[in-house]
Amino acid sequence: IGDCRHPMLGLNKDIRSNINRVIHCAAEVNNIKSYDQLFDSNVLSTKNVIEFCSRDIKLEFISTLSVFVSSCYNDIQTFSENQLTVSNRRLNSGYALTKL
Repeated sequence: IGDCRHPMLGLNKDIRSNINRVIHCAAEVNNIKSYDQLFDSNVLSTKNVIEFCSRDIKLEFISTLSVFVSSCYNDIQTFSENQLTVSNRRLNSGYALTKL
C-alpha cells in the first residue's frame, strides 16, 4: 500500500500505526541503466523502507537471485554478504551494483 520512493512510504500516521510488517521486494530491474540512473529507484527506495521500519516494524527484504549474473560468482549457489569484499568485486551492471 506504500510507495517506497517516498519518505515514510508516503503513508499517513493512521495507516502507519496499523503496520507491523513490511515485505520489500521492489526494484527497477534494468541491465542497461547505470548505477546513477538506478540509484533513486533501488538504493534510495530501500533506504526509505529501512527508515520506515526503524520503529517496531519487522522488515522482510527479498532481493534478486540474479544480482551476481555476469560476475565472478556464477558458480556459487548460496552467497552471503560475508563473501563479498571490495578486492574481489567484479559486478558489470549498474543494476547489480545497486544491490550491494
